[in-house]
Amino acid sequence: PGTSLKCWRCCNNISMCSRKPPIDQDCGNPDYSNLDYLTEWEYYNFCVTTVYTGGYNEGTVYRNSDFGNRNSDEDCRVWDEGVECYCYDDECNNNLREHCLT
Repeated sequence: PGTSLKCWRCCNNISMCSRKPPIDQDCGNPDYSNLDYLTEWEYYNFCVTTVYTGGYNEGTVYRNSDFGNRNSDEDCRVWDEGVECYCYDDECNNNLREHCLT
């Protein structure tokens, strides 16, 4: 069997996330923990939290898991309208990764 990681999987904006993870209005909470949205998929090796801080999708939070090799060891990718953060432990994408915004 391969490795797996438990990550939160949700989105709080139905207009943006209709084809992405399940909608949960609480997904944007800074200490998220709804067990209905905790997923574990084999071979997925990091969790992701995306927070939109500007533009049309401002306020949207999207949490998921992913797999593969990242091009960088850094845990944050910041752009004009938000931040995407990566972590590598079970349930690590429960917060809003505020350290990425400083």
